[in-house]
Amino acid sequence: MKRRIPGINFVIGVDGGGTKTVAVVADERGKIVARKDGGPTNYHAAGEKCARDNLKRLLAPLLRRYRVRNIVFGFAGLDSQKDHAVYQRIVKAVLRQNVSFSLYNDAEIALEAMPRLDFRVLVIAGTGSAIWGQRGDKKVKAGRRHAEAGYGLAKAGGLDFLLSDEGSAYYLGLEALRAAVRSFDGRGQKTILEGLVLKRAKAKDIPDTATKIYLALQNRPEDFKTYIASFAPLVGTAFAKNDKVAKTILEESANELFLGAKAVVKRLKLANAELCVGYVGSAFRAPLMKNLLSAKIKKLAPKARFIDVINPVAGAVKMALRK
Repeated sequence: MKRRIPGINFVIGVDGGGTKTVAVVADERGKIVARKDGGPTNYHAAGEKCARDNLKRLLAPLLRRYRVRNIVFGFAGLDSQKDHAVYQRIVKAVLRQNVSFSLYNDAEIALEAMPRLDFRVLVIAGTGSAIWGQRGDKKVKAGRRHAEAGYGLAKAGGLDFLLSDEGSAYYLGLEALRAAVRSFDGRGQKTILEGLVLKRAKAKDIPDTATKIYLALQNRPEDFKTYIASFAPLVGTAFAKNDKVAKTILEESANELFLGAKAVVKRLKLANAELCVGYVGSAFRAPLMKNLLSAKIKKLAPKARFIDVINPVAGAVKMALRK
C-alpha cells in the first residue's frame, strides 16, 4: 500500500455519469497528480446501492493516498431536491467526516471546464442528453442560478430516457434497433443496421434480438439505458458504409439537439452574442451529427464558435480549488 503524501493538501474533482465516473486529484496549485476511472454513479441508471459502491471503490484508494480537503462532485441526473438528497446520502456514506464536499449537476462542472466567457451553451449527448445555456452578465433572469457564481442558467431536456434524451447515445441506439426491426418486417427501408444489430446482440434473427432486449430490461433494469446506448456506434458504422437510414437517424438526432440549443439560446437572449458552444458526450463521435448541429446553431447565432469539451472533470477541479 502506498503511504500518504505528508504536508500537502489536495482537492478532488469527480465527474459521475451513467456509464463511467472519473476522479482527478490536484494539489493546491492545480497540478493534476492522479486520475482514476470507475463505474457509473448516476443513481437513476445504476441504482443507489450500485452508485454508492462504485463511488467507494473509486475514491477509497485516493483518500488513503492523499490528504484531501475538498471534493466537488458533478453528477448526471442531479436535477431536483430529491436528487440532491439522494446524492448527499451516497457521498456521506463514502467520505470521512473531515472532508468537505459540494454537489453539482454534471453540466455545471462541464460549463466550468469551458473558456471563461459570459455567453456559453453546453450540448451534452452522452448516454443521455441535455442542453444548458449560461449568461454571465445577469441581464436575463433564468429559472435556476449557478449555486456559486450567480450566473443565469437555462436548461432543455435532461429528463431521462422516457421523456427526453433525444440525440443521445441511448436515442441513437434505440433508433438503430427500431430501424433494424422495420427493415426485417419490411415496414421500412432496408438497412445494414439489421445485420449489425444481430451481430452486436449476438442474436440469430430479429425476434431473438427482441427477446434479448426485453430480458435485459427485466433482469438488469438499472443497466438497460446503458445497454441500449451500446448500439449507438452502429449508426456511425452504417453511415460510413453509405447507409441512408443511418444518415437519416444522425440528421434527426442533430435536429433534436438543435431544438434544445435553440430553446436555451432564445430563453437567455443569446442569438446575437459572441457565444461559445461546447460539445461533450459519446454521441458526438459521429462527425456528421456534430457538423449538422453546428451549421444549424450558426444560422441561429452567427457569432457562435464551437469547441469540444474534452475533460469536463477539470471544471470540478477548478471549483474545488476555489472553495
